[in-house]
Amino acid sequence: MLDSRRLRVLLEVAHSGSLAAAADELGYTPSAVSQQIRALEREVGTVVLERRGRGVALTEPGRALAGHAQRIVDALAAAEAEVEAIAGLRAGGLRFGWFSTAGAIVVPRAIARFRERHPEIELLLEEADPDECAHRLAEGELDLAVVYEFALDEPLPSELRLMRLLEDRLHIALPPDHRLADRRRIQMAELSDEAWIQGVRHGSTLATLPAACREAGFEPHIAFKTDDPMAWQGLVAAGVGVAVIPQLTLPTARPDIAVRELDAPSLVRNVSVAMPRGRYCPPAVDAMALALREVAAELLCEASRALARPASNEHDAA
Repeated sequence: MLDSRRLRVLLEVAHSGSLAAAADELGYTPSAVSQQIRALEREVGTVVLERRGRGVALTEPGRALAGHAQRIVDALAAAEAEVEAIAGLRAGGLRFGWFSTAGAIVVPRAIARFRERHPEIELLLEEADPDECAHRLAEGELDLAVVYEFALDEPLPSELRLMRLLEDRLHIALPPDHRLADRRRIQMAELSDEAWIQGVRHGSTLATLPAACREAGFEPHIAFKTDDPMAWQGLVAAGVGVAVIPQLTLPTARPDIAVRELDAPSLVRNVSVAMPRGRYCPPAVDAMALALREVAAELLCEASRALARPASNEHDAA
C-alpha cells in the first residue's frame, strides 16, 4: 500500500525540481527526502525520479504516479477538512426525534437556538412516540431523541443513555365554568364522574391515564381520543370533558380553559434526552442537548408563572 506522506514528498520534488528545494519546503533534510523517494520506488517497483543536470525530473512511471498522487492528496485534504468541520460543528448532520407535546415549545425553541449557533448543521427531524424513538435510536436511525417515562410505563431500553431534562407533572384542564374551576389543586378521585378527553390516540402511554384513574378508585369514561392538542383544548373549552395537560405545555394553554394542579402521583413523567449507549454520537448531539437543557429550564419558569395566575375564588383542596 502506498504511503500518502511519500506521495506528498514526490509531488513537492516534482514541483520544485530538486531534492534540496523540496527538503526546504517540507522541513526535511535532503537525505530524508532522498530516503522517502527510494522507499516509494521500492513500493511501486520502479524508478520514479532521475537526475538531470543539477536537478531531478520525473520518469514516465513517476509522471503517472504523480498524477494519481495529486488526486489522492487532494482527496485526503478534503477528507481532513470535512472531518475537522464536523468536529467543529461547521458541517455534518443530526437526526433528531421527539414526542408530540415536546414539539409545542421545547423542541422548536431548542432547534432555533441550535441553528443560531450552528447554522451549517443539517437537521433531519421526526416526531414519534417515545417507544418508536427508542427503537429508531437502537437501530441507528436517530442520533438523539426527546422521550419521556411515566412511573406506570415500561422502562425505556437499557441500550439508551438518558440525560434528564425535567420532571413534567400533568395538570388538569377544565371548562372555565366547571364546578372545580375555583380550586388551586384537585384530587384525582374528585373527577370520577367526568367525561375525559384523552390527548393520545395510540402508543405505549395510551393506558397511562386509565391506570391513574383506577389507582384513584374509578374507571374513567373516555369520551374522545385525539393526538391534536388544539382539538382536545377546544373540546375542554366547550365543556365536552376534562383532560390532563403537561406542565411542559402550560404556556401554550388556551385562555378559555382553567388549568389546575392535579394530585395524581402516577401522572408525573420524566422527560429526557436519549442517545444510543456505547456508539459514536456526532458532536452536534451534545450541542442540541445543551440547547434542550437551557430551554427546558426556561419553560419550567414560564409554567410556574402560568400556574401562579390566581383563580377567581382560590382555596387549596390538598
